Amino acid sequence: MASAPEVAFETGDAHSLPEFSGDVVILDVLHYMALADQRGVLRAVAGRIPPGGRVLIRTTFRDRSWRYFATLAEEAVVRMSGWIRGGRCRFPSRAEVVAGLEVSIRPMGGKTPFNSYLIEAKRAADA
Repeated sequence: MASAPEVAFETGDAHSLPEFSGDVVILDVLHYMALADQRGVLRAVAGRIPPGGRVLIRTTFRDRSWRYFATLAEEAVVRMSGWIRGGRCRFPSRAEVVAGLEVSIRPMGGKTPFNSYLIEAKRAADA
């Protein structure tokens, strides 16, 4: 039987990541940050990925697709309902996500109307 890898989960504020080196998962938080904060978090995350490491990001891309507009409508509904509080949301464009890493992007919309994507960014093992 294979042994499970050592895993540690940390909670905190994405605006001020602790110092570490390892894989990172970012789920549905980028769009709640201003552009400067998104860039800062993505730079900080990219700097913490070790050679051979990766980051997984689930987000929506800002584009002109019908799925994007459906996602915007959904965000408006959850904000008006009070389920999610906060200011405006700002979805990043593809070009703004994880520079300096090898990136693969897979759509996650499936049979839903939403514009969700899974981004897997890897740092080359010899970096």
